[in-house]
Amino acid sequence: MPKAVEGSHPVEHGADNDSAGQAGLARVACLVLGVAVVVDGLVLVVLAFAGDPGVAVRVVEVAFGLVIAVPGLLIARAGMPGRPVRLGVLLPELVLAGALLTLGVTMPVFHDGAVGYQVAVSQFGLVLAALGLGSAGLVLSGITAPTAERDGRLSFPGAVRDGVLLIVGTILLAIALGQLGAPKIMPPMWNWTSFLGITVPGMLILVAREVVKQAARRREHPAVGAGGRALVIEAMLVGGLFVMIFGSVANLTLGKNGYTTGLQGNRAGLTLVVAAAVFLIVVRGALKSVMGDQRATATSAVALSKSVYVVGVVALIYGVRSVVTGKAPMFMIGGAAGYAAVILVAALLILVTGRAAAQARARRMPDDRRHAPRASA
Repeated sequence: MPKAVEGSHPVEHGADNDSAGQAGLARVACLVLGVAVVVDGLVLVVLAFAGDPGVAVRVVEVAFGLVIAVPGLLIARAGMPGRPVRLGVLLPELVLAGALLTLGVTMPVFHDGAVGYQVAVSQFGLVLAALGLGSAGLVLSGITAPTAERDGRLSFPGAVRDGVLLIVGTILLAIALGQLGAPKIMPPMWNWTSFLGITVPGMLILVAREVVKQAARRREHPAVGAGGRALVIEAMLVGGLFVMIFGSVANLTLGKNGYTTGLQGNRAGLTLVVAAAVFLIVVRGALKSVMGDQRATATSAVALSKSVYVVGVVALIYGVRSVVTGKAPMFMIGGAAGYAAVILVAALLILVTGRAAAQARARRMPDDRRHAPRASA
């Protein structure tokens, strides 16, 4: 008996050490992330006083900069010693919202000639950084704050987290591909009608899809009607992506109302859209079924599924852009390729590594726990 007791101590101490080490890393991550977000927001506040955007616009820019900076303070506070490290989805979501709103205010000011190119590029870069930092916060939320999904129940915060990570990563990927062939980094256009009336509804479809996915995983008899549910889920993915990318091209590339410009049409682009849709729905769907991705808990399996998604969505982005602009899809590399590569890496980190890390721990279902080995008494 004494030997059994002594033999159990190293395992218990090892588990305690691992848990303490993970908590320490999460604490440091919160502190570093929070400080970076605060700096990003405050620099945007300072840049609001550059040029001559007008008093009203300047006040709005300052307010949106603070919308980014203040959550950063609270994120850093969550990592302070003496309290459990739990970061919810609200603070990162505020950072992301502040970044998009800042983009919508600052870019028209540049295109109206009220601020110079360097100021606009700096603001654009800081907005992209805020999008990346906010996404990192969502990943950290998925790791540190257990949601109802892990207990086998529907979790709206979990659905928002997973959907927004998909949305932000895809938008950054589209921005990177758009900047890739430019002679220099170009501040995007902006049209509020396209953003609010087309892009945002596409985003909502993608978030709703995450709720449908959660409900499908929690059916009492998951095998019944599984094929039909999977088809609906993947169709929601392609439909939401098409609407969101259409709105983003009309907004960020053309700077026009997508409802009035419509789809210009291009045969090669339409073919690419159809091929991408088939790949995402059929090929990726079949791969997920073979891997058991809907039930997998391994981060590597989830990451493989996300990597396949990237392949399909790149083709979809080129195809939708071609159909919206009327120009044939073309891969080009210009002087802004270096900057585009940085944005591309950030997008891939969010879409593959970040989403896999945030989702993997939430994928252990109640029936998975029933079949898991029981710990010895």
